Amino acid sequence: MGIKGAKLTEKAISISEWLEDSLSGVGMISRRKMFGGYGVFESGVMFALISSLALFVET
Repeated sequence: MGIKGAKLTEKAISISEWLEDSLSGVGMISRRKMFGGYGVFESGVMFALISSLALFVET
């Protein structure tokens, strides 16, 4: 996960925006700041975490 208190990087922000836009046709995609990165949700269920260091996806 991200480092506590770490600032969001521009890369994490742009990846989360791109993912939200790319998957908008799949369902109700949203993102929320958490753990020094972004959680990506579909209909309220988190399926990805984008941190300043990496992208984690639940399969």
